[in-house]
Amino acid sequence: MNKEKKYTSLDQLPLSLNADDIAEVLNISRGNAYCLLHREDFPTVHIGKRMVAPRGRFFEWMNNQLPEQSGEADFVDINYSRKGDYLFPNLCFDEEPLPIGKYGLLRKGYLKEHHPALYSSMLLTGKLDKHLAEIDRACSERVELITNQLAKREGVTESLKAADQTTWVARMNNIRASAEEIVLSELVYC
Repeated sequence: MNKEKKYTSLDQLPLSLNADDIAEVLNISRGNAYCLLHREDFPTVHIGKRMVAPRGRFFEWMNNQLPEQSGEADFVDINYSRKGDYLFPNLCFDEEPLPIGKYGLLRKGYLKEHHPALYSSMLLTGKLDKHLAEIDRACSERVELITNQLAKREGVTESLKAADQTTWVARMNNIRASAEEIVLSELVYC
């Protein structure tokens, strides 16, 4: 259900704006407009139980929320460039993206589905790719180590490979699947 806008220009706004007016102007929810009205830095006037913002002081407040007009702005250590009326973050990545293989992608899916808070936290702090690359590296090394140990223990050697390749391939596939199952339960799905 699309709600039509009450006001088509800022000049049409009433002299005192209530929560609904503020929500429409700022394109936020009514609840967020009430949160603004309760903020100390917001120009709120109490009229009995009502809270309103005078139009002129509201415009001043809005202008103070915008970064400097110099073309560059600084919010929480992020630089912005102004292009017309819009601010675009100046994002640049110093590091090359880390290669993430099979085990890293499996870990990513597991975190996303079963631990969404941890996944979001790591993603937002920039630690996710490093974690996934480390998991992928550790899993690959561990699978290789376990595969070699199991192959030695079960007598799957190069001489068996030379004598009967199909048996060697079948047994090595079984050993590799066992090694992956161990690694997945210990490192990926934990």
